[in-house]
Amino acid sequence: MEDTGKTHSPHETAAESSTSLVKKVPEDDVAESETEMEGIGEDIMAWLSDDTLTHEVMKLLDVEDSSFSPTPCKVRFIDNPYSSSLVFQTTPSSYVTINGNEESCGSSFSDSESSVMASVDMGGGFRFRSHNGMGVEAGSGAWGARGGACNGLEVEEGLDEALARSRDPTWIQASVLKKLFCHERRCGGIFGAGVAGLTAANKLYTASGSKDVFELCVVEGGSRIGGRINTSEFGGDRIEMGATWIHGIGGSPVHKIAQEIHALESEQPWECMDGSSEDPTRATTFAEGGFELNPPLVEPVSTVFKYLMDCAQGKKNLAEEAPTISASNGTPARNLSVGSFLRQGLDAYWASRKNQDEELIGYGNWTRKSLEEAVFAMHESTQRTYTSAGDLQALDYSAESEYVMFPGEEITIAKGYLSIIEALASVLPPGLIQLGRKVTRIEWRPESYDMENGYHGSSSRPVKLHFLDGSVMLADHVIVTVSLGVLKAGIQQDSGMFNPPLPCFKTEAISRLGFGVVNKLFLQLSPTSHHRISQGFNKFPFLQMAFHREDSEFRQKKIPWWMRRTASLFPIYENSSVLLSWFAGEEALELESLNDEQIINGVSATVSSFLTKSQTTDNFNSHELCNGNSFEGNCGVTFAKVLKSQWGSDPLFLGSYSYVAVGSSGDDLDKMAEPLPRFNGCESSSSSSPPLQILFAGEATHRTHYSTTHGAYFSGLREANRLLQHYSCVGV
Repeated sequence: MEDTGKTHSPHETAAESSTSLVKKVPEDDVAESETEMEGIGEDIMAWLSDDTLTHEVMKLLDVEDSSFSPTPCKVRFIDNPYSSSLVFQTTPSSYVTINGNEESCGSSFSDSESSVMASVDMGGGFRFRSHNGMGVEAGSGAWGARGGACNGLEVEEGLDEALARSRDPTWIQASVLKKLFCHERRCGGIFGAGVAGLTAANKLYTASGSKDVFELCVVEGGSRIGGRINTSEFGGDRIEMGATWIHGIGGSPVHKIAQEIHALESEQPWECMDGSSEDPTRATTFAEGGFELNPPLVEPVSTVFKYLMDCAQGKKNLAEEAPTISASNGTPARNLSVGSFLRQGLDAYWASRKNQDEELIGYGNWTRKSLEEAVFAMHESTQRTYTSAGDLQALDYSAESEYVMFPGEEITIAKGYLSIIEALASVLPPGLIQLGRKVTRIEWRPESYDMENGYHGSSSRPVKLHFLDGSVMLADHVIVTVSLGVLKAGIQQDSGMFNPPLPCFKTEAISRLGFGVVNKLFLQLSPTSHHRISQGFNKFPFLQMAFHREDSEFRQKKIPWWMRRTASLFPIYENSSVLLSWFAGEEALELESLNDEQIINGVSATVSSFLTKSQTTDNFNSHELCNGNSFEGNCGVTFAKVLKSQWGSDPLFLGSYSYVAVGSSGDDLDKMAEPLPRFNGCESSSSSSPPLQILFAGEATHRTHYSTTHGAYFSGLREANRLLQHYSCVGV
């Protein structure tokens, strides 16, 4: 990676042996030119005087052994030799000529292993002498800056001869010397230090031989690594502000890493350490007004909801019933949403039952139908947080069955999800990850842009990252791992995030796919409230909330609108003083705008509406949660402080995770994963654009595991392997 603001040294130290074939110029000779040594770092000088470079040159030229015998040289061909006016060229007489301009190259280029371009202009300012005293100078000008003619540097038989047989002291670019003395490494940048970015960096850095091919750099705009993983502490408990669950332990790479680093056990309490809060045996469902709902009221409609979601997800091979349901209102099956499918299924369920409008004794103004609809809506709200779709009417039905879940239980990570991030980053050397580097623009070079803007034949690296602080970084490849929300903002007309803009196939996929906001709200019970709970009084339940419809005349107006589509409020583990509630869509965005006092007031009003003295009757064997006393009014529950996530307003994310929206499909997820320019990196192409300039990774680029951390992991691995396989194909 070339960063114009810093100098990177390929070697930390240089050998000091007197047998070095290339030596620094004595200080007396430097005075001969005021510009020869100007502005050059000592680290590059040290690199060029390293004894080990002899071996590197022999590797470059494929000489059979180190005796400098006159065996024929062979230099591998690299795409687009005409992109540089400085090239190596071999001939049958076993010498290599460095030609100084395109015209002199003539017909020497062919699609064979006969020539290789010299690239990466490191600037100039060095002068070197071989050990026999004949000079070869390196300056900032191009070949021929002195003398005019295209002079050649013949390399015959050995490295000493390479410097000794210059026909004429000639100014050449330092990039030629770099190519002569060692393999040039490809510069790979990774934009984002979340799961996808760090997985890619981990793979590229640890792959066999990759250090000879790639120089890596991970740039992260924020002040921490992890992306949408953010482990924190609240009320003495370990919590997750972002990614929380391992979604199925069977085959999950996240679970495997967690096992390997012993992250599944901890002495400190952690979020959901005793299992899922949605375990039906643990949850207690209440209806607005303080009515506890017993299983005969909740289970039938809950079973219907689960059945319909199993149909949508293809889990029971019942998905063929979806077109039948959708035909009832004329909606084409190919445009069916999950929300529409669920509601049509609920209507079909009601049509099969009688007495849905019967009044229920002891449940106030609730009827059986209105209660079942409220319970059904409660499950819909939970599904919204699973998918991040603010409205299930926007969630595509057809694509839902492509989503793949790993088998086995879903668990949280005892030592925090951040332990996975730290494990991935642990192999990377200090300095490889750069924090606080906010990218404002990515320049790249598709073929058409090259020709229109005069870049044809340019030898510079094709990708340029511009940062907020004004610095730039050059790269051969960049893996973009930012969220779909950032990409959606980046393709807006006034954004300028990509220059030139991304091609239509990419922008259309970005536009069609959905990207929602899901936020978590943590509330700590006041010491008095928690003391009563810990002593066994009025234990706070794993509360599921069934609300009246927003247009119902029976709704309690003290409950704020942003609480009405929240499905649950529960301790993060048994007897914890920390409660958790999930929000999605507009409610999640509203939560971000509220201050702590507004949040506490809104939640308190909701809790007091649900956990008042129980008004159910003994006909359903219900119990009075508050025992008729301490939960009067506000139920005796007060909150000391709150903590919320704010993924929607964070400019580094602009949301939480992706979903396949109506009008999109799994094909769009595949298009998200396609690199640019759009041709196969391992196949010869007539295009002048270097391949694999921009690669894309992240959960929104995985067709079957989108919205998950393991999907992000798989995508990072995929793009790292894409680069490794590409260079294997071209023989690097």
